[in-house]
Amino acid sequence: SNLIYFLMTILFSTALGFTNSANTFMFFRFLAGIGYGGLMPSVNAYFAEFLGKALRGAYLVLLEASWAFGSILIGLVAVLTVQNNWRITYWVFASGLLLLPILLKLPESPKFAFKKHGKVGLERVLRIQLREEIEPIPESKITILDILRKPYLTRTLMIWTSWFVVSFVYYALFSWAPKIFAQQGLSATKSLWFTFFMMVAQLPGYLSAAYFIEKLGRKKSLMLYFLGMAVTAILWAFVSNTLQLIIVALLLSFFTLGVWGLVYAYTPELYPTSMRGTGNGMAGVIARIAGILAPQFAGYMFALNKSLLEIFSWLALLSLIASVVVLIFGIETKNAEIS
Repeated sequence: SNLIYFLMTILFSTALGFTNSANTFMFFRFLAGIGYGGLMPSVNAYFAEFLGKALRGAYLVLLEASWAFGSILIGLVAVLTVQNNWRITYWVFASGLLLLPILLKLPESPKFAFKKHGKVGLERVLRIQLREEIEPIPESKITILDILRKPYLTRTLMIWTSWFVVSFVYYALFSWAPKIFAQQGLSATKSLWFTFFMMVAQLPGYLSAAYFIEKLGRKKSLMLYFLGMAVTAILWAFVSNTLQLIIVALLLSFFTLGVWGLVYAYTPELYPTSMRGTGNGMAGVIARIAGILAPQFAGYMFALNKSLLEIFSWLALLSLIASVVVLIFGIETKNAEIS
């Protein structure tokens, strides 16, 4: 599944650079979105199967940090080419095909191989001979309803809330960042550069989350980063000069992408192996729904000539609610076995 989603993302994203009509562009973007939306949770679940409990959280956050590297690179390409040839921004996606030989050689995860093929499958993936006899895991069909039953209901609703809020804030912010900066007096070129700097701030957000997820634990780290989102979101509406603006914008980006890394690592730890793919997949669906609604919300607020205080108050309120939900319903999975 990772390979299929990967190819859909790369091929259809690259094809966007060859389109000559809005309808064709939207069609290819839709197909690329399916690939991207499936790839993120699928890779997450796959990687989690290889990790021991000691550093599992940190490594999953670092995996998500690849988002920051990609955002920085594509943001730089966009800033440098937008006035000359916007198609280059999409053609660079073709470079992802260089990873194809590596993906073709990746094995199934050990736990999944054992679940499907027992001891033989496990030996094939680990490339060792096991002396002990190991009983294969009985087959069981997992549906979406299973993650909405006890004991998983509260943790599912908690992580869905977290995914919805971080995705909503992220897409409301980054989809309209140039417009927001322009409304605060910056030129079009400066607005694009400020948006790029916000993307750069994503990287330390991820790296700090990778540290604190093992230092403070999943629940406390996620709660505090959501609180940081709430505070910086409301501060944005009160900035009075360019220096304050860039500081607050960088901090909001820092906390938002820190949260994204935390939920990315936290989600697969909430479910056993048989349910992990479903749990991750549905969390991804919730994030995509928020990603669709957020730009519409921001655009609607701008169309009504709402102030930045009103817009950012909503983002701050959502972040605060998420922090409280994690505090009340979150469970600590640090150093816990995930199956």
